[in-house]
Amino acid sequence: THQQRVCSWTPRWRWRQDESQTFRRSREAMMRAMRVRASASSGRKPTAALTCGRARRGVSSSARSGHQALRRVGGRAAAPASGTGAPTSRSASAATVGDQHDHLALSELTAVGPLDGRYGAKVKDLRGVFSEYGLIKKRVEVEIRWIQHLSRCSDIAEVPQFSAETEAFLDSIVANFSLEDALVVKRTEAVTKHDVKSVEYYVKQRLSERDELAPILEYVHFSCTSEDINNLAHALMLKEGTEKHLLPKMDEIVAQVKQLAVKNAS
Repeated sequence: THQQRVCSWTPRWRWRQDESQTFRRSREAMMRAMRVRASASSGRKPTAALTCGRARRGVSSSARSGHQALRRVGGRAAAPASGTGAPTSRSASAATVGDQHDHLALSELTAVGPLDGRYGAKVKDLRGVFSEYGLIKKRVEVEIRWIQHLSRCSDIAEVPQFSAETEAFLDSIVANFSLEDALVVKRTEAVTKHDVKSVEYYVKQRLSERDELAPILEYVHFSCTSEDINNLAHALMLKEGTEKHLLPKMDEIVAQVKQLAVKNAS
């Protein structure tokens, strides 16, 4: 019946009514706190109307007072910018904390991501593969392999075929690439503002150490774009990470599962 339907909806209506009252009380409490804070900052003593319990004014009056408090707070915050006010102790302490945060050493608590923080010990073997050092190393490898490929192309007469000694020298650049070499690339990048171009300059510098390679320095990065170098470097990173780290761990897990299966077969 209609009376039964009304009764069934009564609890939900009361719940909505209680919810609206709770929201209104929370909003009024927030407005009172803002007015007290604005009064304290301006040097005025809070009045009883500001510090008393529930405000006697209506919602519209509370909202109007809240807007006035916001204007007072906004005017106070803008004062130091105009040069007429002094910085508050809160802003000074915030600046001090900011300076401390700028010089935090890397640790589990200060790492930007969990792979360098909470799980750093679990993935430390991957730092040489998927870090920026690993990316620079693979970029260098791509550039070296490309110049070696050009020397084997008979159609590229400007890059003659390298001797065995030169081939071994080029292979050693890739095999012996170190953190110190990556730092050389980063110092160049600080000037060029280009990550792949700095790798190109590094490769040219290393090739200039051999007289046989000096005439073909300008063929480093020949016909390549940055994306040609990057996508191959990323592919090599994924290949190394999969073959040398991921698959061996998966084989260990499979072997352990086999042992558990045999052990608990009965």
